[in-house]
Amino acid sequence: IYQYLHKSFANTSLEEAANAFGCRPAYFSRLVRRETGHSFTEILTAYRMQMACRLLLESNIPIYQISEIVGYQSLEHFNRTFKAQKGMPPSEFRKTTRK
Repeated sequence: IYQYLHKSFANTSLEEAANAFGCRPAYFSRLVRRETGHSFTEILTAYRMQMACRLLLESNIPIYQISEIVGYQSLEHFNRTFKAQKGMPPSEFRKTTRK
């Protein structure tokens, strides 16, 4: 699952991941939770946030482009998710962690 996410995190969904593993989405979802203790969405979000943090720290790519790179169609959704996961908006994260 993690290898799949490494390759496809920016443009995948539960349905696409399940198809890649030859499973139905409901079965795949249960399997992922049983094996990892987390839902597919939780794992996907964590991976996307990890990649976003790396890009925020290691590049000067604008935040709206980072949100697209890590798979968010909406900058607002990316900002909300990032703040919920990291406790601060991406712009603040970039400023405070680079100091």
